[in-house]
Amino acid sequence: MENEDKIQICKLVAQIILADGQLTDTEHDMLVKLMDRYELSDDERKRVTSRNIDDDAEDVAKKIKNFQAKSELLTELATAVAVDGNIAPSEEQLLKEIAKSIDVSDEEVEAILMAVSA
Repeated sequence: MENEDKIQICKLVAQIILADGQLTDTEHDMLVKLMDRYELSDDERKRVTSRNIDDDAEDVAKKIKNFQAKSELLTELATAVAVDGNIAPSEEQLLKEIAKSIDVSDEEVEAILMAVSA
């Protein structure tokens, strides 16, 4: 997976965990671990965390070209919204909007959410 796709995934994870207006320690830790796993540099981490809160998540998702990255995106987003044990309606709605922008159905999103919540 290209580094730019990894950065876009992290940007979207950062955006979705803030969708409910709260950032728990668990959510923050999950994002840090994701950036660690992707081996993002300090400058890349700054790009992730200094993004504009008004970034259009669907546009960011459309920048991801690699099929594997798109699949990983949905899993990471579903994990992010479920990590604190509470999937807020705003988080689920944003997840579905992002999924739709990369041609993934609501039913597929529900299946992914069930898998990561189990």
